[in-house]
Amino acid sequence: MNTTPTLAMIALTFALAAVTASDARADAPPPARAIGVDAVVALPIGDYADVASVAAGAMGRAAFPAGPAVATVRAGALLHAMKADGASLIYVPIWAGVRLPLGASGLFVAAELGVTIAHAAVDTGVGDGADTQTELGAALGVGLRRGGLTVVGGLLAPDLGDTAALGASAGFDFATF
Repeated sequence: MNTTPTLAMIALTFALAAVTASDARADAPPPARAIGVDAVVALPIGDYADVASVAAGAMGRAAFPAGPAVATVRAGALLHAMKADGASLIYVPIWAGVRLPLGASGLFVAAELGVTIAHAAVDTGVGDGADTQTELGAALGVGLRRGGLTVVGGLLAPDLGDTAALGASAGFDFATF
């Protein structure tokens, strides 16, 4: 079973979230622009799980009000616990997205799309090698925002079409303006 989201699935999620949230912010005050940091953990699924056990890292985040939604930009690094000795994998996602509120409760639907720079290296008894590639990446999730704290869970696809993971992030705003 292929667990990697397709572009059609991502577009459908954006459309459904937009319809659901179109009037959601009518009674809520506009969100502040914010800069923060998120701790991220990902549990690989599918073929991705054959090479990596878990990924963890941090991402810087900027958020800006955009009508009824909040536009986001995140960038950071995810380091992997690899299943093979001498192997390493680092993902550097640089993603833009949107958070669409689901009422005034703090719940939201989030979607991100951008590039992921992947650096893989292996060191064997007969030599070593490394490669760096840039791929299209995406994330879909549901989250909760309370004050300056944000928690999100969902599906991460650092290399859309090839890798997928169940992911979670928890972060805080260190500046609002």
